[in-house]
Amino acid sequence: PTDAIETQDWAKQRLAKSPRHQEWVKVKNGTREVNSFVVYPEVKNKATAVVVIHEIFGMSDWVQSLTDQLAEAGYIAIAPDLLSGMGPNGGGTSSLDRNGVGQAIRDLPPDQITADLNAVADYVSKLPASNGKVVVTGYCWGGSQSFRFATNRPSLKAAFVFYGSAPAGSDNAPDKTALTKITAPVYGFYAGNDARIDATIPATT
Repeated sequence: PTDAIETQDWAKQRLAKSPRHQEWVKVKNGTREVNSFVVYPEVKNKATAVVVIHEIFGMSDWVQSLTDQLAEAGYIAIAPDLLSGMGPNGGGTSSLDRNGVGQAIRDLPPDQITADLNAVADYVSKLPASNGKVVVTGYCWGGSQSFRFATNRPSLKAAFVFYGSAPAGSDNAPDKTALTKITAPVYGFYAGNDARIDATIPATT
């Protein structure tokens, strides 16, 4: 469906004007193939890689534009469509309407998310243009997943969490056991007037 996500023409236009090399790759995770958008920086030296985790709106034009902006800053950036294979006829984000995207993301098995992200991080760390270092960033739902990925991948060099909450237990309190597994610095970016997510910060820190 063409209404899968709100058309973000400004993001599409910015992406179309980019001089950087962009490509779609299929990253293997067992029997799954994770459709991922990669943009390479225009640099001479090997670069650090950034795994970009999309919002609850899935693989949007904005996410692709952001991935390009990270490459512009000198990083190899890769954004996996975590809905790959989860839509009708094995499709991803683009095969679902807006409500379908949100519901499909809520239904994603946590272990599958981790395995997909690990496969993508492994893939990008081994590219010839990569220096082997991998960081993660995510936004809203993706921000929470970035925080969670930091608890599951000790080799991460950093996690950048944009208005995402820490992993929580069934009582919604931060999962302190999971947090002790984090070995990388986690940088949190939060809005001053976002009461829902800001309420999670004191208990996390």
